[in-house]
Amino acid sequence: MQQKKILKSTIGAILTAQDQTFHKCPRVRSRAKRHNVELAVAILLVDLATIDQNFEMQEYNVIVDGLRRLFGTTPRDVSALINQAQLVIANLRGTAKFAELLKEELTHAEKTSVLSVINEVIDADGERDGFELYLLNKFTDILGLSPSE
Repeated sequence: MQQKKILKSTIGAILTAQDQTFHKCPRVRSRAKRHNVELAVAILLVDLATIDQNFEMQEYNVIVDGLRRLFGTTPRDVSALINQAQLVIANLRGTAKFAELLKEELTHAEKTSVLSVINEVIDADGERDGFELYLLNKFTDILGLSPSE
């Protein structure tokens, strides 16, 4: 319980500091926004990959490749994003707010690319779990895309 309070306090302090920095400089704001978008995508992908309680190497590799293709993220940075995503997922209920962030920040083509990587993560372990399909439909809807995209 104490760890959750400390974590919540730390995350709050980080977000407050980031928000203050965000408003000071357009270049910093752009970098911070990009990181938030990358983290939101990582959270959605890791959530899908771990929904069956197994985070398999194939799924990890698909996420690494997907983030590299989408954002040019280095393998080291992907590792950090995945660690952050796992921490966020462990301490939050639901990932819909991250999909909402992507809806606001990404172009239609970028949303379609993210959806493509989501499908790759779902297919990485060779099984399309019912809950994975539920999340796919939910994220597709939140992103404002049609199921055929």
